Amino acid sequence: NPKVQMLRPDVATIFFHMDFLADGKVVLGQQRTLIIVADKSGDGWRIAAGQLTKESPPRAQKPVD
Repeated sequence: NPKVQMLRPDVATIFFHMDFLADGKVVLGQQRTLIIVADKSGDGWRIAAGQLTKESPPRAQKPVD
């Protein structure tokens, strides 16, 4: 599910995870995260910037002493 955060009434960030599919099946190891900055003008919302990033594996938790 996308996470939308309004920074101002005319600026928002959209963050979500995506999978790549081949023949209708998820391709393992190809998960990506996308963040978009969008701005609103008189004719609607436009993408101002975006970044597609390969997801990192979860970090191991350090034991608590």
